[in-house]
Amino acid sequence: TIQKVQEEIAKRRSHATVLENSPKYHPQSNGVAERCVREVKSMIRVLKSALEGHLREKIGVDHPCLPWMVEHSGGLLTRGLVGEDGKTGFE
Repeated sequence: TIQKVQEEIAKRRSHATVLENSPKYHPQSNGVAERCVREVKSMIRVLKSALEGHLREKIGVDHPCLPWMVEHSGGLLTRGLVGEDGKTGFE
């Protein structure tokens, strides 16, 4: 299990290690990941809307540019979203 892997890693480390696990199957237990998913979905909607406006046509879910939009959205957020420390992930 993942807990056994964590325990083994903690044993082998020379520094103190705090093991944290979220409850299983509880969406609020992983709030950071949920927020990230929301941010990426929002960015994809923005990019899709902008491209549809530029092309003046709708883009279907099977359009070949959608996988790129997903990857690009993650990259934009990683590099451009300002964190609590006032810095971006790129900084």
